[in-house]
Amino acid sequence: MGQDGFNWFIGIVEDRADPEKAGRVRVRCLGYHTADIQKIPSEDLPWASVMMPVTAGANSGIGVSPHFLLEGTWVVGFFRDPAKQEPVIIGALPGKNSSETTNFTIAASSEIGGFTGTTTSSPGPHSDSEATSGGGFKDPNSKYPTELYIDTVDTNLLAQNDPAATEEENDFSKKTSIHPSYEVKGGSEINDEIHTKWQNASEADIQQVPSTQEKSAYPYNHVFETESGHYVEFDDTEGNERIHLYHKMGTFIEIDSTGNVVIKTVGNVTNITAGNMDTYVKGNYSVSVGGNIDIYATGNLTEKVDGNRLTTITGTETLEITGAVTNTFKDKLTEEVTMAVEQTYSASLKTTVTAAANLEATGVMTIKGSVVSFN
Repeated sequence: MGQDGFNWFIGIVEDRADPEKAGRVRVRCLGYHTADIQKIPSEDLPWASVMMPVTAGANSGIGVSPHFLLEGTWVVGFFRDPAKQEPVIIGALPGKNSSETTNFTIAASSEIGGFTGTTTSSPGPHSDSEATSGGGFKDPNSKYPTELYIDTVDTNLLAQNDPAATEEENDFSKKTSIHPSYEVKGGSEINDEIHTKWQNASEADIQQVPSTQEKSAYPYNHVFETESGHYVEFDDTEGNERIHLYHKMGTFIEIDSTGNVVIKTVGNVTNITAGNMDTYVKGNYSVSVGGNIDIYATGNLTEKVDGNRLTTITGTETLEITGAVTNTFKDKLTEEVTMAVEQTYSASLKTTVTAAANLEATGVMTIKGSVVSFN
């Protein structure tokens, strides 16, 4: 091995459903396999091992695995055996997906990209007889490349953006806005229907800050996106350095260039902490809840307020305490009740006033007891 010549190839992935889950793919290789799938069906192509980087899961699942080779991906590799039955993929070949076949290009492999295999004049590796309906050298499922990447390169749309390039025939400043997540996040302008707006207890208006995602510039925004639409951005664009984690449903975490964090969840959040949790806020802390708040503690609850405390309750309040209660007021106490007051004490009541006491009633006052003493 390694001394019998180096036989390399360029081909296209047609199958990645490796029954052994070993990350292998089936590749139709130019010059080695026919484009006629009647002569060589996809299932008859040999399984190709994929050369992974040293950060991949090549031993005991440690690292990143599996790869991201999809049906319709062009790859380059070599055969490690003289019989050419043991192909090895050493890399992928991104390019620009054309929608029309010309003398220099072949239409992108998906039906959306214009390649159906029915053409009678197919340049490049396809001969007239090989370009049959449902032919090879394309995604058998006619899904890739997706519609968003027709007539553009395979580089992620979020990474292609260049705010400085605004010429009409090649406007890269709009690449980010084409990505499906852009509208879900509400774009860069404030939209009350998408950018959540609320009012805190101090009646101050607060609103979600729009993303600066569209200010990223090629080649400084590094994007990792999956098939379903999850992605991570590491943006090194000068003045717009961001880290962004996005879920396809619209939940995301974004850290902007100044270190501010926006966390938005479109579903529920469950937070379980097995140990202690400490939260320190150097500035103000505001909590606004559109529904109920339940606080349950099996231990003690300690509150300390170094400043003033204002509590406003627009509904009723019920306070139930099963143990002893001690209230200590070190300054003046003022109570104002605009409705009737009813107090019931099941045991004795003792009130001690160490200074002067004044009890007044503008209406009838009734004092009733088995014995009333004014000593």
